Amino acid sequence: MWEDHVEPTLFAGAVLRSRTLKLLGMGESAVEEALGDLVRSRAPTVATYAKNDGVHVRLTDKDPDEATVARRLAEMEGRVRERIGGHVWGTDGETLGSVVDSALHARGWRLATAEALSGGELAQSLAGAGVRAYAGGIVRPGADAAALASAIHAIGAEVSVLVPAGIAETQVVVRTPERERTATVHFRSESEGRRRSVLAALDLLRRALLL
Repeated sequence: MWEDHVEPTLFAGAVLRSRTLKLLGMGESAVEEALGDLVRSRAPTVATYAKNDGVHVRLTDKDPDEATVARRLAEMEGRVRERIGGHVWGTDGETLGSVVDSALHARGWRLATAEALSGGELAQSLAGAGVRAYAGGIVRPGADAAALASAIHAIGAEVSVLVPAGIAETQVVVRTPERERTATVHFRSESEGRRRSVLAALDLLRRALLL
C-alpha cells in the first residue's frame, strides 16, 4: 500500500520517478545488509520489499528537474548493482517468465521440464508467462533426477529443467547444450518446497541462458 498509494502523494509538485530491481538468491535482510548505507539515502530513496518472485529493491527520486532525477537514479542503480548485481534478474515490469522467454528465443532453443517436488507448478508458470519455446513437460511424483531426465528425453528439447523429489531438500538441475547447473533448495514443508523449487528453477534457468 505504501509504495503504490501513500508514497506518490508525498512528492506533489515535483518530477517523481522510480526504478525497481528484482532479485533472487538473497533474502530481504541479506539484501539490506549488503546495501548498507544506501538504504539510508534520501535522494534517491532505496527500499526493499519481499515479493513472490524474490526481493525487489525500489529506487525513488523527486526533483523539479527531470534530468537531475534521471541522473541520480542511474548513479544509484550503478551503486546498487555493484553490491548485489549478480542476483538481479530483471527490472520494473519484467517477469522471470519473460526473461527466460527472451533468452530462449535469442538462442533458438526449446525447453522441457520434468517435475516431482514442484508438481507441475513450474510448467504452469512457464505456460502462464507465454514462453514460446516451451516444448512440454511431465510430472512424476517421487521421481529422482535420473528418472525425470529419462522421462523427458523423447521431447527432444535442447534445454531441460529437472525438479526431483526430496525430503527437506532437493537439487534442481538445468541442462543446456553448453552447460549443466544445479541449485540445492531447502524447505520445511511440501508447499514451501514447491514454491522455492519453482523460483530456484526459474532463476537457475535464467543464469544458464545468459549470453
